[in-house]
Amino acid sequence: MDSSNFSRQEKAVLKVTFEEQRYMSTREISRKAQMSWITAKKYTKQLIERKWLLLKRKKMIFNYSMLGIKRRSDK
Repeated sequence: MDSSNFSRQEKAVLKVTFEEQRYMSTREISRKAQMSWITAKKYTKQLIERKWLLLKRKKMIFNYSMLGIKRRSDK
């Protein structure tokens, strides 16, 4: 993953979702990434469109397959 392709806010969202390894709401992501809900919403939407996050029932999870790895629970 070339980190120069991501904004500071996108990196924060990716870090939180990567480390949590579970589906998270925008509110949870915003709290953990220390940003407003609307900012988290903007960047999670962009990351979903770029396929870095997967969306299921209004919750997001890091798309580990983008890095060629599996989540711990997928092993």
